[in-house]
Amino acid sequence: LGLPAAAPFALVALGQARGLPDPDRAMPRPRNNHLGYAITWYGLAAALAGVFLVWARRRLKE
Repeated sequence: LGLPAAAPFALVALGQARGLPDPDRAMPRPRNNHLGYAITWYGLAAALAGVFLVWARRRLKE
């Protein structure tokens, strides 16, 4: 269309004040669940390693 590029922005409306949206004063931040994710994935990896070791031990005994 030949229009200039628009600047990136975000509008977070919390409620109505005198008929107009009331903008938030700070951008919302998502929760930081990295520790929970790390524990989950390393736990799954350890469980998989344990299952593999049991399988390999039984396989070698035969």
